[in-house]
This record gives sequence, structure tokens and C-alpha cells, in this order.
Amino acid sequence: MTVFIPNERSQSTVATINREAALCSNLLAQEKLGSALIRLFVDIEHTAQFEHKFQYRFHIFELLQYIWPRQSFKLSKLSLEVRCREEDTTILFTRFVKLLLNDANFLLDEALHNLQEIKKLQVEQEDEETWNALDENVRQGKLKTLSDLKRMCTSHNILSYETVNCLRYMTGRCEGMSEDLTQM
Repeated sequence: MTVFIPNERSQSTVATINREAALCSNLLAQEKLGSALIRLFVDIEHTAQFEHKFQYRFHIFELLQYIWPRQSFKLSKLSLEVRCREEDTTILFTRFVKLLLNDANFLLDEALHNLQEIKKLQVEQEDEETWNALDENVRQGKLKTLSDLKRMCTSHNILSYETVNCLRYMTGRCEGMSEDLTQM
């Protein structure tokens, strides 16, 4: 999905220019991509496995963040703003924001839980006498668990940051929806 986003760290400027041209010059993408990504984000809630939905949504965040400030996607933003005044789209956008809030809450809660577990294992490690008295397999298991928890905590924090960031730049687009969003 994110293959069309130019990689600004790319060494090949020709590839970057071609990718940007492919995405930004497509009139259908300019008009429909923003609302299609929001619909996909909402639909993932019911179609993807729970563990995978955050990774899928991360790529949607990348695309939304790329297209939102670009002038060529002004039609898509204007279309979304106009459609936010229509009942079906208001419901869709409200569900989108609600899912963003739920995801951010879940991811931050998981990250905090993982931090507590990491701290417990680190405290256990600091007690060298008790730690060294453990069976080698138990120690290795705890070290693997610690490594996994650190990896998951990092992932949850990155995804929660991207979720909150998406909430920030997307909710400023439909000013007339503030009453709908406060009543969720």
C-alpha cells in the first residue's frame, strides 16, 4: 500500500520523483484516496485479525500523513469536508475517530502494562544471588521474555504515537463535527 509514497531517504531521486508523480498526478487518487483510506481503516476493524489490524492501520497512517498536506490532494480534502456534512459520511468519520481513540487507548495501555512487566524482570535480574540461582533454561526464558516485552513496548509506543498523530491532523479537517465527536 505504501509503495507509492516516495521514500525521502532514498538515494535514487528518479525513483522518488516517479513515485510521487504516479500518486500525485492521478486525478482519481486526488479525489477519492482520503475518504477511501478512512473507509478501509474502519473496515479493517471487522475483517482483519486483531493482532494484524494495527500494522495495517500504520500503513494507512503513512499514506494519510503523506497526502494530507499536499496541494494536489486538496480535492480529496475538500470532498471529505463537504461529505462530512452528509449523514453517512459523518457516521463513517465519527466511527473513524472513535476507532482512533480506542486504538490509542489500547496501545498505550498495553505499553504501560509491558513497562511494568519489564521493570519486574529488571528488578529480578538486579538480585544477582537469586538470578544466578535460577536454572539456566529459566534464566534464558526470562531474558527472551524481557526482549520480547521491550520489542512489543516499542512497537506499541510507535503505533500509539502514530494513532494520536493521525487523530491530531485528521480531526482538524471537519470543523462542523465537533458536536458529533463530543457525544460519542
